Amino acid sequence: MFVLCQYSARVMHLPIKGFYQMKEKENNTIDLLVQLKLNENLKNSFSHCFVNLPFFNRGPVSVSECLTSQGNLSVSTADPRVLVWNIGQKFPSKTLEVILKATLRCDPSKKLSSLQQDEFCIGNNCYIQVYFKIADYSLTNCNIDSKTVQVTPSIKYKINSVTELQASDYKIWNSHGDAVVGFPAPKFLDL
Repeated sequence: MFVLCQYSARVMHLPIKGFYQMKEKENNTIDLLVQLKLNENLKNSFSHCFVNLPFFNRGPVSVSECLTSQGNLSVSTADPRVLVWNIGQKFPSKTLEVILKATLRCDPSKKLSSLQQDEFCIGNNCYIQVYFKIADYSLTNCNIDSKTVQVTPSIKYKINSVTELQASDYKIWNSHGDAVVGFPAPKFLDL
């Protein structure tokens, strides 16, 4: 089996709207708030949906307090500077919104020189990265009719056409940082 066609598209409406607020306090403590809202026109059924929260240049991260409206938060086994919020396969059907509030502690005395550093992500400059995949869905309504596909030379074949929406580089920057691009918080978040 091989991939015959794959494409990227720009869309007018974001599949998931988000807000990220991280404040660094004294004693290497961090308060953070993440709010994500699923677009009401999007299919609410994910193969996976999770958020990575990297904290470069700070050392290993541990969670002091955590409150999630859905899913669980853990430290990545691959990189102790990254938190992983596993949201699950659906957003709550009434609100289509999930919230994470947490207090973290960092240990900058433990240098992790073997891991990649990001020179821009210091102080309040940081982001979260959203990963999701929705099977049998497309934002562009682009579909392949498998009955009209022709193969030359003529042989017996079976076509398996799959449509899926997958996030590849979906970053939300800290509203308190000096990010290259930033937008005010959407009105639906009531912040």
